[in-house]
Amino acid sequence: MNIELDIARVSDIKPHEMFDVERAKTLKKRIFRDGFLDQPLVVDTDLGMILDGTHRHYILSKAGIPYVPVVKVSYRDDDIRIGCWYRVYRELDMSNVKNAIVDAGEKGNDGHNKKLYIFRDGTIEDITLKRDVEVPDVIHSLDISNRERLVKYVERPGYMDGYIIVGYDPPSKNYVVKWFRSGRLFPVKYTRHLVPIRVVNLKMPLKYLGDLKTAYNYIDHIILTPYRVKIYMEEGYEERYFIARRKY
Repeated sequence: MNIELDIARVSDIKPHEMFDVERAKTLKKRIFRDGFLDQPLVVDTDLGMILDGTHRHYILSKAGIPYVPVVKVSYRDDDIRIGCWYRVYRELDMSNVKNAIVDAGEKGNDGHNKKLYIFRDGTIEDITLKRDVEVPDVIHSLDISNRERLVKYVERPGYMDGYIIVGYDPPSKNYVVKWFRSGRLFPVKYTRHLVPIRVVNLKMPLKYLGDLKTAYNYIDHIILTPYRVKIYMEEGYEERYFIARRKY
């Protein structure tokens, strides 16, 4: 797949997911302590949609920093795939979404992306949602009502004694684009975009992001100097290296 390392105006690119305030606070401390961005945001070149970097975008926007390093990709590229983040809870209160669930005996809905999967004590329960209910809305409701019970996000479900894991079918790219164009945001960490090529160790100083020419001069220097572009492949490429390094 083709990628382009570039500089974008923060106001010209938009997230497709909500951000988490606490997560943003933690990340902000690290970024301003280090004084640089280690990785560029991943952005679709046509839509200006952020595939990875929602929290960094929010932080720079709030700080009044006008420019940000980005890797531009084509969302239509078959090499870019979508997974989901599984939510791990200590307990799970489903009371606020019961009206969204198909009643026992009612004919099931075989529509795309209309199921939730509950992993508990080694068993899997699938829950079908009503035809007029969107999975992202239900997940957002669960996030809000179970905020204190949410422990972490994981790449794939597994047996975790004493914990409950919630998953769902990953959305299609067309579904993501439809939501983005409508101006709606998915819940926090709803999509997990698998992009096989990433630029790492960019170390773009924040002080260079106030001026476009200075930012481009740094990018030009990076391009002319060997820098780390890695391709990570595991079961169709999971960016294991990046996920493992994130401490926030």
